[in-house]
Parts: sequence; structure tokens; C-alpha cells
Amino acid sequence: MLTAGTFRCLPIMLAISRNGIPSSSTPSNREPAGDCSTARRKIEAASRRCTASQRFEPSPTYSETTIERLKLIRKFQSIGCSLAELKDVLQDHDANTRTNQQIMEWIIGKMIEIERKKDGYDQMLETLRFMLEYRKTLETDPQRPMPC
Repeated sequence: MLTAGTFRCLPIMLAISRNGIPSSSTPSNREPAGDCSTARRKIEAASRRCTASQRFEPSPTYSETTIERLKLIRKFQSIGCSLAELKDVLQDHDANTRTNQQIMEWIIGKMIEIERKKDGYDQMLETLRFMLEYRKTLETDPQRPMPC
């Protein structure tokens, strides 16, 4: 990664990356020694690292079961399930322990929870609308007191 201080050392960095470290270790008048030596150390360290092909393995292929499980997780995340709820849902899904009636009751409970959150958001929106209208009114009448 190049930082602002290493731009002055760019010619040396290019030479190092193409030809290895130059034989002359004395800095020229144009380039401060501190910046170049830092850049040189970074390049030397990078050259000792593994290549990208050695660090990364090919992308794994996932089974259909795994893909379906991930889709299920995404579906439950999209309706706002907590991690604890998600864990319970997955355990119940795997063990098939809940009856259809229990699942319907859970769905109804989740719908009620979302409706409560929606009502709270509607109240917040109403308050924000009121605040905006009051600020617009202040532009035309700066002395108007804020209603309670």
C-alpha cells in the first residue's frame, strides 16, 4: 500500500520491484532516506511472503442442502429474527419438533411484534413531520413559540 510519504520513493520502489534491491544504498538528493528505507523494508517483506496463489484456495462448492439452509437463514433475517430466534428456528427445523399449530402461533406473534414496531416508527415519523413544519414556520415567523 502506498502512503503519501512513499510517492517520493516511487522510482526506487519500481526499481526494487523489477530488479531487486539496487546495489547503491545511498539515497539521492531528491528522496529522503527515511521514506525510502521504509518503502524498501515494506517491499522486502512483501517479497518474502507467499504468492497469492499459495495463500488462497479455490472457492468451495456448496451442497444444495447448505444453499437451502443459507436461504432459510436469509429469509428469517429479513423478517427481523434475532440470533436466539434464528437458533431456535433452525433447531426446530432440523428436529421437526414443532407442530403446524405452534409454527402458526409463532408467525402470528412475530406479526404482532412487527406491527408494534411499525406503530412506534409511525409515531416517530409524525413527531419528525411536526418538527419539520415548526421549523418551516420559524422561517416566516421567527418569534413564534413552540407549541407543546
